[in-house]
Amino acid sequence: MLNVSEMGTTPDSSLSNQEGDLYNILTQQTTTAPLPYIANNNVYEDKWSAESAWQYGNVWDIPSKDWAIVKVTNSAKLISENSHTLLGAIVDTGAELSVQDLNYITDIESGQSLTVTKYLKLDGHLDLVSGSQLIQTTGSIFDPASTGYLERDQQGKSNIFSYNYWSSPVYPTTDVTNNTPYSVAEILKSGIDVNSPQDIIFTASGYDGSTDGEIMTVADYWIWKYASQPDAYANWEHVRSTGEINVGEGYIMKGTGAATQNYVFTGKPNNGTIQHTINGGDISL
Repeated sequence: MLNVSEMGTTPDSSLSNQEGDLYNILTQQTTTAPLPYIANNNVYEDKWSAESAWQYGNVWDIPSKDWAIVKVTNSAKLISENSHTLLGAIVDTGAELSVQDLNYITDIESGQSLTVTKYLKLDGHLDLVSGSQLIQTTGSIFDPASTGYLERDQQGKSNIFSYNYWSSPVYPTTDVTNNTPYSVAEILKSGIDVNSPQDIIFTASGYDGSTDGEIMTVADYWIWKYASQPDAYANWEHVRSTGEINVGEGYIMKGTGAATQNYVFTGKPNNGTIQHTINGGDISL
């Protein structure tokens, strides 16, 4: 609330002692400025476009400007069905921001984007459904002290004889430094149930993956990487599901035989400049 005095001024709450003059306002006024915009409806899932999703949603326009800062808090679940560009985004512990396309159920590769140009703090859950993307522009900061995670769906090859060629967009949630190395088992989950990703069973016995209902089994043997080595088949490095892979490096992994296959990358988003040295004449995945 503004602390309005009887003389038509509002005292300065800072140490500057610069009072503001008020004209034709002599009563208390609610402070509603969206600094930031706050989504705090924890009664039910709410869409970004709904007034009820936002604190003072009936006073201010729904956030749609690229200078806006959005905070999802109070265990709210906010669903964005359109692409948005924000100056900053903050997702508090227990809260969730879901980015999804209207057609994601029938078109598993459809999606929308969330672009953050300055600052992202993720203590809750950022769910990038189907083909949705998080874009962090040059100079954008991801707070490494964040304790939450994002989930990013990834459709893969189903054939047990075909390789997926991937690189992870995330690193382990437990790390407090950006862009740390990871193992496949730390960051990849089964997305058979898109609403509830489950751990993958990485088997070291046999050479074939499989699916049984919502249980996904991946053959541990077929996970390899190729990092700055001369061009020779023998230079593939056998990392399996627990070997270390640096952010920005690629790896290969075979499918499980299911007709359609959805995986989920889970962790903190990579951020900033990622560099690797590749020696002259070498190749790298």
